[in-house]
Amino acid sequence: MDTSQDKPLDNAMEQQAVEAFRSECFPCNPRPFAKVLGEIVAREGTDAIKSDRAKAVLFILMAQAYGQLAVIDMHDEWCRLERLPKEMPITKEVV
Repeated sequence: MDTSQDKPLDNAMEQQAVEAFRSECFPCNPRPFAKVLGEIVAREGTDAIKSDRAKAVLFILMAQAYGQLAVIDMHDEWCRLERLPKEMPITKEVV
């Protein structure tokens, strides 16, 4: 999937990202999914994040961040993130 920041995704590429959670192979590159999610919200407004299309893309991003089929307690995760330093260093390390 092309991740160029200048060129908008066409409908086929967006549909591919939305359907990725059904794939037998789990995607490892978050960039196209972040771009699709951003485009859905830019095109349809901020409430679009609640749509099933946006949630399907968000599912891939969350699974990439936390692991496939991870159970996340949002309150516990918020508390963990809140304890991090205010100025988090920019790094390429995977946490």
